[in-house]
Amino acid sequence: MSFDREFLLSDVMEIIGIKKTSLENWIGFGYVGPSIQKATGTGSRNIFSLEDLCEIGLFKRLVDRGFSREEAAKFANAPLYSGGSASKFDLYLKMWNLHPYAPIYVAFIREEGKVKMLPVGSEGFENLKRNLSKADDCYIVNIKEMISEICFKAGVRPEGTKGDGKTLLTKAMKKKGGQPK
Repeated sequence: MSFDREFLLSDVMEIIGIKKTSLENWIGFGYVGPSIQKATGTGSRNIFSLEDLCEIGLFKRLVDRGFSREEAAKFANAPLYSGGSASKFDLYLKMWNLHPYAPIYVAFIREEGKVKMLPVGSEGFENLKRNLSKADDCYIVNIKEMISEICFKAGVRPEGTKGDGKTLLTKAMKKKGGQPK
């Protein structure tokens, strides 16, 4: 994912809706962090990219849902497909452009104390049903909606996407008969 600007700690707090102490704690323990510049001491700053904001947003959603910080970090920072060199957000944006008005769902399934991540495409719902039969818990995130919200709050549009996130979200919601938040 490309970014149009850089974000400071205060920007991340406002956009994601997180307290400073929580964010600093997560950065200190290495669960999330800035990819542009990491603060190295007094007077230096953490500088975050748009992709960092999306990772922190996903991390926060998972923690808020009851996943441990270790589990949330594993999935917020890991590539979507093992062995891939592209970040998961680059892959999400490719999926976004193939189907601009369709949601992109990712399921986080807890089974026997282990958590796995399952991208859910149009044919993936059958796979999801099979995985849910033994699941203790499942949390499904609409990644496109999450990225759209973050981009809208940040006042940026991820490069390489068709349309701006809020417009796409608004059009998709109107198609379903709802209103965007």
